[in-house]
Amino acid sequence: MFIVSAVSPMVIGFKSDAETDVDSEMETLLDNLAYYCYGVNGFDSAKYEYMKEQMLNDYPDDEIEIVEDVVQPVEPVSSMLSGPMDSPWPMFGHDTRHTGRSQYSTENNHGGTQWKFDTEWLTDSSPVIDSNGTIYITDWDYLYAIYPNGTEKWRFHHDTMTDSSPAMAEDGTIYFGGNNAKLYAVNPNGTLKWKFSANDGISCAPTIGPDGIIYFNTFDENGRFYAVYPNGTEKWRYDADFYCYMTPVIADDGTIFFNSHVSLYRFYNNGTLIWKKKIGDPNFTFLGGPSIGDDGIIYIPCDPGYLYAVYPNNGSIKWKSSTGWGSWAAPSIGLDGTIYIGYKHMFAFYPNGTKKWTFKPDGDDYHNIDSKTYAISSDGTIYIGTMRDSQNCFIIALNPDGTEKWREKISNERALSSPIIGIDGTVYIGAHMNDGGALYAFNGNKFEDPVIVEPEAGHLYFLDHKLWRTLNGDSRCIGKITFKVYHPDLENVSHMEFWIGNKKHCTLTNPPYEWTWTNRTEFSHWRLAYSIKVKAVNHTGMTKSDGMRLWRFF
Repeated sequence: MFIVSAVSPMVIGFKSDAETDVDSEMETLLDNLAYYCYGVNGFDSAKYEYMKEQMLNDYPDDEIEIVEDVVQPVEPVSSMLSGPMDSPWPMFGHDTRHTGRSQYSTENNHGGTQWKFDTEWLTDSSPVIDSNGTIYITDWDYLYAIYPNGTEKWRFHHDTMTDSSPAMAEDGTIYFGGNNAKLYAVNPNGTLKWKFSANDGISCAPTIGPDGIIYFNTFDENGRFYAVYPNGTEKWRYDADFYCYMTPVIADDGTIFFNSHVSLYRFYNNGTLIWKKKIGDPNFTFLGGPSIGDDGIIYIPCDPGYLYAVYPNNGSIKWKSSTGWGSWAAPSIGLDGTIYIGYKHMFAFYPNGTKKWTFKPDGDDYHNIDSKTYAISSDGTIYIGTMRDSQNCFIIALNPDGTEKWREKISNERALSSPIIGIDGTVYIGAHMNDGGALYAFNGNKFEDPVIVEPEAGHLYFLDHKLWRTLNGDSRCIGKITFKVYHPDLENVSHMEFWIGNKKHCTLTNPPYEWTWTNRTEFSHWRLAYSIKVKAVNHTGMTKSDGMRLWRFF
């Protein structure tokens, strides 16, 4: 018996016509394989059995639940409803298929910090952009609207912690979820439109369908999928088999793909389940976020480390490729069909599942790809967020061949936010700091490092006069010493700081950047090796530094 409910569809031990169709398809494929292997130019029975086993592995019928093959037309789109905004980046992953693919070029973006906006609290969400260029991002206190020049337009205070990224509807409504089990709808002026109460916290970003329906899930122990009308009333719900954190995707035919930690689901937009597929080992696998290619193939990573390609018609596996480590990110898909996914390393895969290239941020296994998904510009540049350790998080731009183009430090804590691309090629990314959060915009002149030109490294100085090069290469001075600093871009320098050890001794706001260290009475030993550092700070708060080790006598 098969029961369908608009509220909670179920599958109860029924072998449907759809399953029979899959079996017929398999029988046809095996007949063709036998003809090929046993023909005049074919192989032998051993080759047939081997290839048959490989083919059957791609059609694991016992892991697929397919609903009865009842005609379920996709509901028509109402002209009165509001789909995704036609803007440079309206939602997580850019579009309903989460390709991460922008129509705008970043060819002339060389990574300089244009501005930095500080948020009140921690932010792990990814920003979005409306049709006017305003950027929106959430932290654990507010939803912020930020003008393209980096100044605040407004902020909306929500009463929960959240890492849910916003989504923009065509009418300007902004949707995001909260850990308090609420889906928020905020008007374009920053006022509350409505709140929808779910059964548990919402960590994922909402996805807006072409008919304006908002899709999201909750991370209850047995997660739940929701479809909500733009007026805040529930359309349908479906109870999943495990926790749900990942953002749903919508195919070009209007069907919706949700996933729990262990299963991938496909629905008609009226809430009817089409099929459910367990991916990997259900006792050990944790699935990442799905994305959909131009040909309809669903790409989904899992922990342990594989990337799966799944056929949309019945949920069978097209291929899987090893990534070495698991990932909970959503893959991004280039215009040429290349699939990008990362965790310890960043991988690029051809559409047939073979590996194209691997990028290691520092050439080792200790620099993680941290962002929840990635951004790809029209010129093919890939943008990722990374974390070396709790003090070194970066945005890195990669060339299409997997070589590094540029990188900038963005955080001293973690970088779960995903990069996005604006109409002028500006790249935005959020950052989780140990004392708050930030939104960065990259499209300015690159801020260079300062250079200590005096004292010259490896020389001995006496009362501020250079004498000769030391035999062992140490930098040494007797008595006072003057530090002189060069910077190639004085217009972008807000101030220069001079540090000895962990203590700042001087701040200069104008060149020349020179400071004389005369007093060492605070140091008790007659001879010490000191760590000297100069920090150049630009007008957005970005810091670059140079340093040296100096032995000072008297």
